[in-house]
Amino acid sequence: TLGGGALASASDPTRIVLIGHSRGGEGVLRATRRLLDQEPGYTYTAQDIRAILSIAPTAFEGPQRTAAGATTVH
Repeated sequence: TLGGGALASASDPTRIVLIGHSRGGEGVLRATRRLLDQEPGYTYTAQDIRAILSIAPTAFEGPQRTAAGATTVH
């Protein structure tokens, strides 16, 4: 976790940027979708995400699982 790890004092969990390419591009969109759906297990909220950069994402899971809703994606 960020709270007890080596980067605890060097990171701000309220200013998160998600970046991914190809399958990682799909992954950041899926993570955003899970946050928007308020799935359990996250220690941060959708409001903590400052930017989403999805570069040439795949869509193996289909548009319903990878749509970021009203979130702005670059």
